[in-house]
Amino acid sequence: MRPARRFAGDRNEAGPFDAQVRTFGSPVPGVNHTPRLAAYAVVHDDRGLVAVVHTSLGYFLPGGGALDVETPEETVVRPTA
Repeated sequence: MRPARRFAGDRNEAGPFDAQVRTFGSPVPGVNHTPRLAAYAVVHDDRGLVAVVHTSLGYFLPGGGALDVETPEETVVRPTA
């Protein structure tokens, strides 16, 4: 793993995040891949139930790959809007 990029108001400024970047999956030969940042959230209610996003591929935490103009907070909200 490598150190994660930090975020603040400007995506290029140092910020409060000090996580590690993990790589998920493997590149598929012949397919163009673009590395990008991602953010996920664990959201639960007072009973401990966890929010998930259900797609035809399965259940996932809210979040995913960030768009170029998104903050991590915007990235995790987009799939639930």
